[in-house]
Amino acid sequence: MTSRIIAFAAALATGSAVHAADLPMRAPPAGLQSVPIFTWAGPYIGLNAGYAEGRYSFDLTSPRQPLTPGQSTALRASDDGLIGGAQVGYNWQLGTFVVGLEGDVQRVRQRASAPVTSNGAFFGVGDRFEARSDWAASLRGRAGVAIDRVLIYATGGAAFSQLRFGARYSTGVGNTLLASTSDEQSLVGWTLGGGIEAAVTNAVSLGVEYRYTDFGRERYDASFVAFGQPFRVGGHADLRTHAVMGRLNFRFAGF
Repeated sequence: MTSRIIAFAAALATGSAVHAADLPMRAPPAGLQSVPIFTWAGPYIGLNAGYAEGRYSFDLTSPRQPLTPGQSTALRASDDGLIGGAQVGYNWQLGTFVVGLEGDVQRVRQRASAPVTSNGAFFGVGDRFEARSDWAASLRGRAGVAIDRVLIYATGGAAFSQLRFGARYSTGVGNTLLASTSDEQSLVGWTLGGGIEAAVTNAVSLGVEYRYTDFGRERYDASFVAFGQPFRVGGHADLRTHAVMGRLNFRFAGF
């Protein structure tokens, strides 16, 4: 009797196993399907817009000349306004540490004018020195810490711009224009700042960034001709800016 029961149980188990092997495999429940792991690594492009304040410094010198004695003068001027542009970059991520390279360019509209407020041996009331910058660009490194979908980073690198310098000279009598001159030079300096960025989706992130930029110091020729005589004036100008920008990035590694 016992041997019959054991044989029956073995046959039942074998049949069940064969039947189970013939059944199709079931997919795991939707809630248990794997979710892609988020990463900051990969290329991205984006747009930026914000506000910048530019501070210009002028340092001009007129040596002693046949018609005038020598004189030096230093002036300061500032301007602020909206900026906007685009950026492109690439990130590498190792654990929570993120490093990257980024280049950006902005359209700016900064104008500054500094009048001479007292009469001297050469420069006098009515003389005016001006500077303008229409664009700015940078090539920077970035390094930061990722807290899941939030990235806090520092950034720094080379900065570039082009500055147009202008000088207007007055007769000093009724502020009648005597002569004007202009010069344009490329500026190369440095920039340093930081920001925070948050991923809205795996492919889109929003952020805000602050940067201080020193575009360096460049020499300008502010000489002019009046009364049939050349007047030699050598000048230096520099530009420093504070900028805050909102950023929108589209990332290609998060789809």
